Amino acid sequence: MGDQYTETSEGTFIKLADGTYNWYEKNFFNDEQSVEMTQLDGKEYVKVNNGENSESPWGESETLQTSLSDVLRSLFGINLVEADIDEVSVHTETDKTRYTITTTTNYPERIKSETLQALQKRLEALKQENTQKEFIQGMEAQIQLIEETQYLDNILTYEIDKEGFLTDFTYKATVSQKNGAYFNFITSTSITEYNLNDTSHLLPSIDD
Repeated sequence: MGDQYTETSEGTFIKLADGTYNWYEKNFFNDEQSVEMTQLDGKEYVKVNNGENSESPWGESETLQTSLSDVLRSLFGINLVEADIDEVSVHTETDKTRYTITTTTNYPERIKSETLQALQKRLEALKQENTQKEFIQGMEAQIQLIEETQYLDNILTYEIDKEGFLTDFTYKATVSQKNGAYFNFITSTSITEYNLNDTSHLLPSIDD
């Protein structure tokens, strides 16, 4: 509706000795509401804050709603192939190298299709679980909005630090909606810490 909308996530993932992961993620919606999720030793927990001191306690999910692959895919799963690339520029600084990629129109259409397939699958699962009607309607509206949206002028930027780690990723696009409105869509991810010796402070404590 012409207003700026911001969604921010922060979190961590920790690889355990047996090769599995524990992880934590907190999502902020326009700085008014937040949803926290964590997966500890194969169990997933959720906590919701609706603002105005309305915060739920941690509750265990009956089924795992989010797999680690879903979380990591949002960070690294760009799924970009050579045919998607229209132009590449490289800028090198003392402590990092920045790669800026302009994509062809095929890339956003393919990603849009894959996103819609995943959302439809999730929607069917929620219906089977008898999820609240309002939540179902919200997801259906989200799916319809994506179906009617075109993503134009797609630019991806990667920053690699001097140690060879991917530390920043940004995706920018001009978005065209069915009603003819245009706006900017930007998603950005930064990895602020990695390979820490002490990770005890990164995961929440869940009371039994």
